[in-house]
Amino acid sequence: MKEKLDAHNIHLIFVPAGCTADLQLLDVSFNDFYKREMKSKFIHWYVNEVSGLSDEDLSTPVDLRSSLVKPLHAHWLIANHIEAPQNHKMIVSGFIKSGIIDALDTVPPEYADTEPPPSNEDLLANIPDDEL
Repeated sequence: MKEKLDAHNIHLIFVPAGCTADLQLLDVSFNDFYKREMKSKFIHWYVNEVSGLSDEDLSTPVDLRSSLVKPLHAHWLIANHIEAPQNHKMIVSGFIKSGIIDALDTVPPEYADTEPPPSNEDLLANIPDDEL
């Protein structure tokens, strides 16, 4: 089997447990985008829910029942899909961020200058404290 893989320039590597979030292409490109966007939409919704409470109601927990949150989640997911970058650069940036591109023999010239997407930490660092 290894000979067939080698013949097609496919290299097997061992990925240690707990490292897939950093090395799997979809985890560092599309899934990362979706997770960040879903978290952002939830935080904005939650802040709006809390800010709508009066001073007397601040001890009342925000309603997080599934029957309320699931439809919101579905709406946010659809919105994310529409807003998601629909181009190959996101895939290429996943190759760069995961380090897979370093293992490639050649990189198409149109993607040679593609920058990796910002990390969650970089995105959070650019948000003013009063918006968190």
